[in-house]
Amino acid sequence: MLPETKAAPGRRVFLVDDSHWVLRGLEVLIEQAPDLEVCGAADNVADGLEGILRKKPDIAIIDLRLRGGEGRGLIESLRRDCPQVKILVFSMYDDAYHAQEALGCGAHGYMSKKELAEKVVPVLRQILAGESYVSASLSGAARAKREFT
Repeated sequence: MLPETKAAPGRRVFLVDDSHWVLRGLEVLIEQAPDLEVCGAADNVADGLEGILRKKPDIAIIDLRLRGGEGRGLIESLRRDCPQVKILVFSMYDDAYHAQEALGCGAHGYMSKKELAEKVVPVLRQILAGESYVSASLSGAARAKREFT
């Protein structure tokens, strides 16, 4: 169960996903939360990096498969150039390998797109509060992989 905490007022979220439908769905979910706002969106690596560096959001939601590169490269660039931005990877990949890879690159959380939509806002709040998050279906496998590598 995710904590029912609220993020600080006006916490800004930037979205990076190559699917218009995912971007729009995330925007609708986030804009319903009084303490969160979407400050920008991009559908590729270059625009995502430029937008995040310019807008300086509190958190970015990033897919791993993007046009013009991979989410992993974007995460690594953000860790180097904009380390204060928290990162939640939101991916169709529902396996420990991709979760561990994202976390190893510096993401603060990994959420499978198979999870319920209602979890997105609580997960954002959890990461903004300084905690990490890994989808329940992956957390044990990702933890075990970390212990043996």
